[in-house]
Amino acid sequence: MNRSRLVPALLAAVALAVSAGALAAGDHPSPLVDPTWLASHLADKDLVVLHVASFRRDYLAGHVPGARFLWVGAYAQNTPEMSYEVVPLDQLRHNLEALGVSDRSRVVLCGVNGNVSPTARAFVTFDYLGMGDRVSILDGGLEAWKAAGQPLATDVPKVAPGSLHPHVRPDVFVDADWVQAHLHRPDVDLVDARAPQYYKGASAGQLHSGHIPERPQSLLCHPRRLDEPHAS
Repeated sequence: MNRSRLVPALLAAVALAVSAGALAAGDHPSPLVDPTWLASHLADKDLVVLHVASFRRDYLAGHVPGARFLWVGAYAQNTPEMSYEVVPLDQLRHNLEALGVSDRSRVVLCGVNGNVSPTARAFVTFDYLGMGDRVSILDGGLEAWKAAGQPLATDVPKVAPGSLHPHVRPDVFVDADWVQAHLHRPDVDLVDARAPQYYKGASAGQLHSGHIPERPQSLLCHPRRLDEPHAS
């Protein structure tokens, strides 16, 4: 069974953590950090800021000073079936080392244009590599950084290659066979993290309309934009 196939429910774990997580207090790692925290830690020796985007042009137009461009294809490869799978481990490690990510790195992921999914997918991928406790998402992404009056850079920093030795957590990713086998287990909850129109079948999304047959405890949890305020 290929356990590298990412299913949409996995992103729900990050969506829930991002919605409920508190901002970092001091140096304690948190799923979210705010622009003030990031600005005060940009000079930290082990900090690596990754600008998550599908196109390099979005990075070159302006990014957090010192940020490196993390192309979505470097950690999530598309398939002929119009789905996405995690990049093979050796290639994934190589791609991240090229960005200066090492075993001691403290990583902050910066999304753009309010696009939650690629940033959440990157978070889950780092968790798969055993780095979940040292990775955070910039709350509000680049839009929040600019709104806070923080500076932008357009240069591409030169970085030394990192040395990364992943401690893989194979349970982070599951495939369709696993979901099918565990669908009716009372100790497993399936959360659909897509937008409501895809869940309800109003739009096909990729190949099919609708959602995996639900149990009474199944939830629809569509991700909010990172630049949207938290619910009170």
